[in-house]
Amino acid sequence: MHSSNNLIDDKCPMCSINMETWNTERKQLHKNTCCETFIMYCHRCPACHKQIAGRASRTHLKRCASKLNMDLFSLMSLSCRDHRFIRHENEDLHTACALSLSLDEEVKQRKSEAILAKKIDPIDLDSPSHLLLSSEKRERIFAEKLESI
Repeated sequence: MHSSNNLIDDKCPMCSINMETWNTERKQLHKNTCCETFIMYCHRCPACHKQIAGRASRTHLKRCASKLNMDLFSLMSLSCRDHRFIRHENEDLHTACALSLSLDEEVKQRKSEAILAKKIDPIDLDSPSHLLLSSEKRERIFAEKLESI
């Protein structure tokens, strides 16, 4: 029979993968890799909730973990545990959050389209008028342009 501590060690606190049959070294390797992966995708510090990004994120997380007398893995695993059990009891709130995110995406899309529209010449956006002409008319225009050269 497993002790309660072994049951905790049998599953990764971050990704919940079953590590029951793994040796200690393999478990530690997985935990380190899993922790590094979560650090890479972490955009908010689980301790102080400060926005973090890039290479400074690992340094910031280590600093916050040491302030709390924790190692980095424990801090990140607590963060994962908290996020895993969040329940949105108010469905209207959940819907409002989703709509807000979609509106943010729509605004970003409009901004990027506006920037692109400034870069592109409006003539480039029209349908190619030479394709709307008959082949005889295209040949005549082409011949006139050749003569002018």
